[in-house]
Amino acid sequence: MSPSLRFSAVLGSLLLASACSVPTSTSGPNSERADEAHECPANAELNSAEGTQRRCVDTDSGQFVDTECCADVCAGADWREQANGTVCAWGDEPGDPDAQAGRFAPRTCCDLNDQLSFGVAVTVGDTCQDVAGGREVAVACCESAPDVCHPAVASELRECVENMMEEAESDSEASAMLYSEALELCANEGDLQGPMLDSLCFSDPDSEFCQVDFEAFATQYASACEAELESEYSCLFGQVYSEVFENPRFLFVEKSKLVLADAQALTANEQSRILLTVGESGADSDISLQEAFAFVDSGEINKSRFWDGSNDLPFVAYEFGVGDNSFGAIFQADTGVLAARILDGDFYDGTTAADLGCEMQVGPGWAACSEDEDCGGGLRCEGRIDEHPWEGTIGKCVDISLGQGDPSDCGDCASEADCSFENGLLCSGLTIFDTGFCRAAWMFGGFSALSTSSIPANGIAEQDVFVYGLATVPEDASITFNLTHSDVSALNITVIPAGRDGGSLATIFTGATDASPGQTSLSISRFD
Repeated sequence: MSPSLRFSAVLGSLLLASACSVPTSTSGPNSERADEAHECPANAELNSAEGTQRRCVDTDSGQFVDTECCADVCAGADWREQANGTVCAWGDEPGDPDAQAGRFAPRTCCDLNDQLSFGVAVTVGDTCQDVAGGREVAVACCESAPDVCHPAVASELRECVENMMEEAESDSEASAMLYSEALELCANEGDLQGPMLDSLCFSDPDSEFCQVDFEAFATQYASACEAELESEYSCLFGQVYSEVFENPRFLFVEKSKLVLADAQALTANEQSRILLTVGESGADSDISLQEAFAFVDSGEINKSRFWDGSNDLPFVAYEFGVGDNSFGAIFQADTGVLAARILDGDFYDGTTAADLGCEMQVGPGWAACSEDEDCGGGLRCEGRIDEHPWEGTIGKCVDISLGQGDPSDCGDCASEADCSFENGLLCSGLTIFDTGFCRAAWMFGGFSALSTSSIPANGIAEQDVFVYGLATVPEDASITFNLTHSDVSALNITVIPAGRDGGSLATIFTGATDASPGQTSLSISRFD
């Protein structure tokens, strides 16, 4: 008996307030006012961390909450002048039951009590004064939020974004992530901002953002940089061309290589787009199709067509090499509008200014959801499954009316050409029926899993692939994978649908007949 690699396919059925605008009351987490203003949990306490990691947390969930929720815990803490400087210390009645009068208190508590003690701070001479309280307070309380992103903060945010994207890519249990989503998390999640602030202040403790509390850093400095970096990370297609194929909102219907003979059989509109694309790369803008293919590396142009589920738009991309550098363009397939240029692998917009990035941004469609309320713009959460191991209930936000006004909707098809791709319709069912049906693009999807498994002799290794956001009944299954093993001819691979642990849907690879003895790697595609 040969060892097996078995795939189990689980099929779907189809922010922080400003530090100087908090209430003057010292109401704690259990007060009506605090609950209403800050949505404080019943059990909020300061954690045991040091520095900017010293935060107010919900002890039931372990999640960070607004610092104001720890007002009761911080009661009794105040600044004390000592020979070695100003320190935060507990008074006679510490709010923290574990604290002792006269001992050092977390600086977070004194900062918090400063914030809660004054109403409106005003500038008096060179200082910021709490007029009602008759004392000087932090300068940040009289300053407006910075309208310019500090370069050091921007650098930390960029590093955070790159780290999050790398972690999502390497973690087989992580959901696919967009750069815009990573930026939003880095600029708004306290557990990500804390290490950023610590890193910044370790290298430059005298910098302006190290003179304010954590909330001010998050709502002012990080916020200013988020606004400035949005255009850098908001391009629908990513930052470089290779990222197009990693976007979870895209559904690819064609990936092909064009040579001159292929291009000569295309429509006049497609040929003109190819000529424009090659001309953008530095070739003469007034060239023939023959000259265009002679200009590009190997005389080949890569063509990709895909549906953008986030905006419900069809796109076509033409990409090629010139001297080992990547060039090309992406067009809206239905209108021919130039959506983005590819210059040396990077994206530039389709305007005459050709700015870095692109103007096409990610829309609300095909976002992950657990219920309809998670979706905006009249979209519905479809294709939900309830037992995803790390997402729980998950589906995707879709416009279910897509394609319903098209005559070919649900009509018969013998190929994709019989359906209107420009209206979001694709041909489904040809792998099991002689005639297929035109279905809305949202009913299709691509899913992947990374797995390295040890397969015991004459044993079985399993890999689950969780599928969601699709129609109720599966009509097609296209399976592609790369296999590496000391001898792939010794393996068999089967696919088992959800709920059928006792049998297999299909044997898609039999090493004894599909591979050579001693072969160590193989790329396999099957359609069932």
